[in-house]
Amino acid sequence: MTIPSQDRLRDRREVDPQNSLEDRIQGRAVVTSSGEKLGEVADYEIDDENGALSGLILRPSDAPRSLFGTSSSADLTVPIDQVRTIGRDAVVVRDAVRELLQGPPAR
Repeated sequence: MTIPSQDRLRDRREVDPQNSLEDRIQGRAVVTSSGEKLGEVADYEIDDENGALSGLILRPSDAPRSLFGTSSSADLTVPIDQVRTIGRDAVVVRDAVRELLQGPPAR
């Protein structure tokens, strides 16, 4: 796409401040490439150096519940290189994230 000048560029938040990344992905279902639902996006991480999305915080479907809601102790950070796509209805992650969620094998 070509634009006439840089003056025509607008920060997306100026155009629609209600359409923040948080509003668009928090609570969205997280599924593996093979279609298994793992949970939902609880939050996200931004790289301080470049401002890019660096990871998503996955709240597992089977996370323990407390009187005040879901416990964040079960949350898992999914590095952005494990995210295949962020779609309108779901975030699709590589199948390997399932193993991260299960943790290391018991000895």
